[in-house]
Amino acid sequence: LEEMERPPDRWFRRTTRERFAASVAAAAALVHAPADCVTMVTNATVGVNAVLASMTFADGDEVLFTDWTYQAVKNTVEYICERRGVRSVRLCLDFPVESEDVLVAQFASKLDEHPKVRVCLIDHITSPSAVVMPVRRLVDLCHARNVRVVVDGAHAPGQLHIDMLELGADYYTGNFHKWCFSPRGCALLYVRREYRDEVMPCVISWAWRESFSERFENLGTRDHTPMFTVVESLKFIEEKLGGQEAMMRYNSELVEAAVAMLAKAWGTERLDIPKDMQAPFMRLVRLPLDGLFEDPDSIMMELYDSSNVMVCTFGIKGVHYCRISANVYNEFSEYEILAKAVLQLRERKLREAATLGNQ
Repeated sequence: LEEMERPPDRWFRRTTRERFAASVAAAAALVHAPADCVTMVTNATVGVNAVLASMTFADGDEVLFTDWTYQAVKNTVEYICERRGVRSVRLCLDFPVESEDVLVAQFASKLDEHPKVRVCLIDHITSPSAVVMPVRRLVDLCHARNVRVVVDGAHAPGQLHIDMLELGADYYTGNFHKWCFSPRGCALLYVRREYRDEVMPCVISWAWRESFSERFENLGTRDHTPMFTVVESLKFIEEKLGGQEAMMRYNSELVEAAVAMLAKAWGTERLDIPKDMQAPFMRLVRLPLDGLFEDPDSIMMELYDSSNVMVCTFGIKGVHYCRISANVYNEFSEYEILAKAVLQLRERKLREAATLGNQ
């Protein structure tokens, strides 16, 4: 911050371009992508917006997404489709997840029903359900039907090993603030070389005729500093945590132990997901709150207000789950606090229900 504010003219006229290029190079190396196909954006939703807003659609074209798609991205799809006069198509995916084969078959069936689909949105890791999607297989499926693929990898950098050329996606965006220790406001956007010239930022500014990366860098006066932490964030993982493999081992072992403990303490079960499709650092476990809450969001806020415990809560097929995550700054005792807080919340709700029933 001091470096930016002491000589702001030098910062905005020279330093930002140098720092932005360094972040792009580091991000590209992490995901094994050509640096000239990568740029930085503030978050994955911004990346998806830039891609979809830049596309040209013909009459009758359709955009495919799923009911597991992140809500902000669903909103983007609906907005773009309404403004462009094209149709959005929702694929409802089933729980429990049986296998990659079944999931790919569901996509194939929907694409066969809708031959005018031109773009498909796929999450690399689904946010509500923590499922790792078989991206490569889905990309191949879509490309065989001349369908472009946009991958929302919001939770993937740092949690998964990513090889962009191996995945084969046309567009990919992912956050660095979730698992790579950058501050909020730092994400990558990858676009295959043949589509780079088409993709513009949603804000058109000074560099709109420059290279793919540059036109996302100079969007007018703003605070770039979160984006400039990529180099140091990745260096922190390697030098302070022992590398990504060590981080992945600690996080995976912790979240697995935590979900087992929670399921036992609550007398419930984890969400049934094949082992090879589980997000490494995320799990869902059913909450012991059947019939006590209608809205899962209210569970999250009541837990926070009553116990100072924050955990994401979701409803899946009418059942309330919490999604736990593990990172290197977490300890097993924190999940024991969660277990106790949920049981206390249940007891309080049961007492309230009994009181109302006696009135």
